Amino acid sequence: MQYQKDKFINAVLFFAKNTDPNKFGITKLVKLLFFADFLHFERYGRPIIGDEYYHLPEGPVPTTSYNLYKSTFEKKTKTGLEKYINVSQSKVGIYTINKIEAKEECNEDVFSDSDVEVMKEIAKKFYDETGTGLAKMTHEIPFVKDTPPIFPIDYINALKDEGDREYIKDLQKEDQLIENALSE
Repeated sequence: MQYQKDKFINAVLFFAKNTDPNKFGITKLVKLLFFADFLHFERYGRPIIGDEYYHLPEGPVPTTSYNLYKSTFEKKTKTGLEKYINVSQSKVGIYTINKIEAKEECNEDVFSDSDVEVMKEIAKKFYDETGTGLAKMTHEIPFVKDTPPIFPIDYINALKDEGDREYIKDLQKEDQLIENALSE
């Protein structure tokens, strides 16, 4: 599985346009990505953006995507992400969020039909939810709770059927063998 930066950028743009813009901050973004990636993996055997999620104190976080965001908007490093989104401070209830606004339209051509289907479902389901609310929900997911803090969350754990988990593990082993053979 390989991280796809273009899918991350366009997922940000997609969710910025398809969820409550007043509640769309970094916490909500990373939780929407988590729900979308893991639901897509459960249904279709692969995530959408291919990031690695770690179990952090605020719940699952896609580390490559989050680090790109932090580099761009906290460390002020030019990463290219600043061309697509704007981040500003905004109040949501008692919280101050880093509100994300799209500067561009989402290019849905980078996604498969199933990617878009799942992202639409997630956006609709969690349209009004806050990042804090989504973070609380992720803490209740058994495979998230079962992952030790600061460890990666294995996508395979999203699969409910043991046979499906074994099948995906076998496919991953085959992929690794092919990848190793190609790199020799």
